[in-house]
Amino acid sequence: SVVIHESVAPEFLSPVTSLLRQKVQLLLGGDNPYLLYVGVWMSHKNLVRLFQAFEIVRSRYPEMQLVITGKPVPGYSNLIQYVQEHRLEKSVLFPGFVPQHLLSALYAHASALVFPSLYEGFGLPPLEAAACGTPTVASNVSSIPELIGDAAQYVNPESVEDIAQGIIAVLEDPLYAGKLVAKGLVQSRRYSWEDAAAGHRSVYENAL
Repeated sequence: SVVIHESVAPEFLSPVTSLLRQKVQLLLGGDNPYLLYVGVWMSHKNLVRLFQAFEIVRSRYPEMQLVITGKPVPGYSNLIQYVQEHRLEKSVLFPGFVPQHLLSALYAHASALVFPSLYEGFGLPPLEAAACGTPTVASNVSSIPELIGDAAQYVNPESVEDIAQGIIAVLEDPLYAGKLVAKGLVQSRRYSWEDAAAGHRSVYENAL
């Protein structure tokens, strides 16, 4: 079999303008520090454990917010109900669908991307975050370590405590977070759509 990696869109490789940063502040209703999740709301994304871990993090960083992009997938998630039951309405923000040009600024302004999936085929958000200069806290399973290499803080996705401690490790040590950012910028540029296209062409040529 042949593995062909995807790449990030050009928007994530370009500097974020001050205007886009201002739009992010308007979208979120303020300038509090925040953790970011990008992806669908399905069970394999492990979002309930993320919320539980966030409550641990918030006890240490009370100003920290959690931003969840996307929207509910019928039959898979009850995240809004969870937030209401645990009185997290002011700490967990649901901006809905975020257009790609604004998503790059949302990544860039985040304290960290949190990506605690139980499994992934190809998880683009950690690569997009890396391209935007944002550290990632990610699961140590599936394709994620292969994709991101040593440019992430890895956690056990089945442990709420481990997810929380992974987030805290990034938040409490700016020097460590900066090292993850530097590694991530290098890692994100290892992939390109040109290489992906060449890989597909080679597969077709060999098949013929």
